[in-house]
Amino acid sequence: MTVLAETAEFAAEIDLARAEAALVRAQKRLASGDTNLDWDRAIVSLQRALIRIQVARKYRGAPSARTDTVHDTRRKSARPEHPGLI
Repeated sequence: MTVLAETAEFAAEIDLARAEAALVRAQKRLASGDTNLDWDRAIVSLQRALIRIQVARKYRGAPSARTDTVHDTRRKSARPEHPGLI
């Protein structure tokens, strides 16, 4: 299998508390109203934190508390995925 990605990490290596703290920071940054805010960077930070939280909870079997309003509408593939790799 070949994976082309800018970053990848195993779900078992995700620090859930750190990801949740990053989510709070990103939300505060976006809500701050700062005119000098780099919106692209702030949105990417928010998305990265949300994805890490989702993957870590799924991997650990923890209930997934919805902390966002983004829903994944993609159909699940019949092909098995590598467990725990994002």
